[in-house]
Amino acid sequence: MKRKIDDLTEQLNDINNQFEQKQRLCKEDAQNEIKLLQAKYQQEKEILEQKCEARRKALKELEASTSRALTELEKEKAVQLEKLTAAEFKRSEIEKKYTCLLYTSPSPRDS
Repeated sequence: MKRKIDDLTEQLNDINNQFEQKQRLCKEDAQNEIKLLQAKYQQEKEILEQKCEARRKALKELEASTSRALTELEKEKAVQLEKLTAAEFKRSEIEKKYTCLLYTSPSPRDS
């Protein structure tokens, strides 16, 4: 009987040892998986930060080029406005000149 108890105790100890070993392996696997996930998260975070920075840079460049284009359009508008003003002035002068000629010229019926 004592022998049987010793055998059962030994079997129980073996089972406990196997359980503890499997528990350690499971814990190690979980820790390794956590490390892999953390590394993957860090890589994806860095990639997203790089993309975000590239988009910020592109946006700044776009804003700068838009600002330059707007400045050029404003300059062109000013030039065109000056030309229009000059043309209107010339038209006005011509109208005055011809208007004066029209009123100062004698009519053929006046003879």
